[in-house]
Amino acid sequence: MFTFLLADMNLLYTLAISIVLLFLFLELLGLIVGISLLELLDNISPIDANSSLPITDGGVSNLLDWLCLTKLPMLIWLIIALTHFAIIGYSINYAVLTSLEWQPQLIFILPTTVFFTLIMTHFVGSALAQIIPNNETTAVSTSTFIGKAAKRQSGKNNNWDR
Repeated sequence: MFTFLLADMNLLYTLAISIVLLFLFLELLGLIVGISLLELLDNISPIDANSSLPITDGGVSNLLDWLCLTKLPMLIWLIIALTHFAIIGYSINYAVLTSLEWQPQLIFILPTTVFFTLIMTHFVGSALAQIIPNNETTAVSTSTFIGKAAKRQSGKNNNWDR
């Protein structure tokens, strides 16, 4: 089994699962130290769900939304995608190797693997997006208050009523 995982035809899939295991190790190390890789990766992510750039007004934005990349934290999405890529790639290679007794070439298997990875990432990502809460805030900057009148609110903690 170990020879199958390290075979030349499975190099990309072994690399993908190794990256997932590296993320696991770094997150566990971060738990001990107190730094979250998830938050660090989300802060440097170039994809902004609220972006209004002209390039994101068409198919690219729809594709990112369909893949749930805008609905999930970047690290979680990446782990889902890499895990599915590895599992699907190993499965296809194993099925072809055992049924046809032929070692498949990467150029034939890779497009099929990527296609099924995108489909599975969509389904699993949309299921997880419903479970994982969004970190959206309703906070506004103080510059939005310029030129507006303050209103008194009634309540127990309101000190303006005195």
